[in-house]
Amino acid sequence: AEMGNYPIYFTLSCAAYLGYAIQGVYSESTPYLSISDATFTANAPGDASALKTDGVMLLSAIMQCASLKELNQVKSNSITRKEVLDWLLLFLKQHTEHMHTMKSLAIIHSILH
Repeated sequence: AEMGNYPIYFTLSCAAYLGYAIQGVYSESTPYLSISDATFTANAPGDASALKTDGVMLLSAIMQCASLKELNQVKSNSITRKEVLDWLLLFLKQHTEHMHTMKSLAIIHSILH
């Protein structure tokens, strides 16, 4: 998983650059991630966009990395990485007015496997 977290890190960086930075961190009191509010929250999302706990924890861990070296220390598996990347792309699509479905996503997934 040494390079597997890079697409998530890059997508998070792009989102922050566009002004859609996700706020907060995963904790026992904020175990959910709101796609509409872009924040970790105590309340479970009421829609199908909910990210599973493993994904929320991975996203939070990657967000806390201050360097690419730290990113390599974050343990993850390909299934969770795919779920997080899919969620992030849905997040960007929801928050960015003119963003369409990425055609290169299939290529990114094939590289990660």
